[in-house]
This record gives sequence, C-alpha cells and structure tokens, in this order.
Amino acid sequence: MFAWVTGCAAGPSITAEIIVGLAIFHYPDYAPARWQFTLMMWAIILVLFILNLSFRKLLNAFELLGGIFHFCFYIIAVVILAVLGPRSPPDYVFKTLTKGLSGWNNNGVAWGLGLLTITYAVNGFDGSIHMSTNVPVFWPPTNTSS
Repeated sequence: MFAWVTGCAAGPSITAEIIVGLAIFHYPDYAPARWQFTLMMWAIILVLFILNLSFRKLLNAFELLGGIFHFCFYIIAVVILAVLGPRSPPDYVFKTLTKGLSGWNNNGVAWGLGLLTITYAVNGFDGSIHMSTNVPVFWPPTNTSS
C-alpha cells in the first residue's frame, strides 16, 4: 500500500521539482524553501483533482489525444536526437566508467538513485500487469442459452 501511495505522489513531486528547477534556472537569486515546494505539490494535486471532477466526460478524449501526442512527439524526439545529437566513439560508450560526478560519496547510493528513473518508467506497465492478473476474464462470452 505504501508503494502505491508513494507512486501516486511521484507525479506531482516531479512536476513541482521541474517548476522549481525552471525558476532557479531563470532567476539565479531565487532560493526556494522546502515549504514552497510542498505547497506547489499540493497545488498541483488540487488542480488535477478539480480538473478530473469537472471534465469527467472529456477525460477519455484528453487521454486519447495525450496518447497520440505522446507517440508522435516520441518519434519526433528520437529522430531529432539521432540526426542532430553528438556522437561518442564506441570505446567511450562501452569501456569508460564515469563515477563521482553525481556528488554522492557512496557508489551504492548513486547506483540506487540512478535506478529510480528506470523504475518509475516501468511502474505504469507493472500496474497494468497487476490489474490484468486480478480482473476476471469475460472474453470469450459464455453461451448460457444452450
């Protein structure tokens, strides 16, 4: 239960971190306080809650449109990065281990934090798989008329 609660809190948390990061980037003198980050997270949750309640009938259309945009922009981003991105030689890619750049002194902590982004991306698929294994299958429909 705790994992699902923290998983649901991750979206607003990441969004609030991005907003604070953009504010710091554009205003170098800005020093955010922890309570500002918390209030921003709550504001994001409240806005999403109100939008989900207010636009229930449009939610399916928004999700479909978001899925189409996600797919199209993913392809566009991959093509742009493949064409315009800088290339590293194979020796650097496969034989060079970089460490100590994250600021963490403990390599185990740095490795574990590096796995968080991968785990978060897989979390949606994991939830779908768990839901599909717990829901009874009603297809093909049973013929009860005979």
